Amino acid sequence: MGLFDLFKKTEPQPSGENYINTTLRGTLQELHEESNKETKLENFDNLDGLEFENWCANLLRNNGFINVKVTRASGDQGVDILAEKGEIKYAIQCKCYSSDLGNSPIQEVHAGKSMYNCHVGTVMTNRHFTSGAKELAKATGVLLWDREKLLQMMSNTEETRSNLRFNDDIEADPKLLEAIKLAVEEGKISTSLMQRRLGIGYGRATKLIDKMEELGVVSKPNGTKPRKVLISVADYMEMFVLNNVN
Repeated sequence: MGLFDLFKKTEPQPSGENYINTTLRGTLQELHEESNKETKLENFDNLDGLEFENWCANLLRNNGFINVKVTRASGDQGVDILAEKGEIKYAIQCKCYSSDLGNSPIQEVHAGKSMYNCHVGTVMTNRHFTSGAKELAKATGVLLWDREKLLQMMSNTEETRSNLRFNDDIEADPKLLEAIKLAVEEGKISTSLMQRRLGIGYGRATKLIDKMEELGVVSKPNGTKPRKVLISVADYMEMFVLNNVN
């Protein structure tokens, strides 16, 4: 982002030396902060494998992960780091590459997570992922944390995938997260299924399914057929688990 682009985002303001100095100072500070974030990551582009794993482990700790452990260098079964957050156990593979990643890391961590009894596999990289890798990750539920994700984690800010206020919704009905989890696990959802599995009444189940439709989690009604689920397991993990909505 250039200096001109940043100034384009501001509305015309009254002229004056104090205003100009304040605006310029703020703009330069924003540019400086953005440059620093990228520079910090670039400093790790040339790390060897173990160094990058330890850097990723520290990054996870700074983002609220606990029981973060770097596995042994050999015989790790495709898993470099074990970590926990929100009662979810993560098996993580770290790749510091000079090119984008293909399918292999996704395949390895997907198999390795079972070896370590983890709930989800994740690949962290200083680069990006090929389209084929993204398709495989979506099918297997593996989370992909690329360069932009690492920059976001370095800022220690929560990623917002939409403008919806999930926290407020869950505070309104604490069963909402359970209902979403049930829908993702079953691949479909209905009021009768929620009544049986969540132990709630028809009226509450109806309100919950309407809220899930509003949030874009399930499809619109189609007669008496169960609603289709519109998000993947990976979407669920990113939207509701990683940001500690629960």
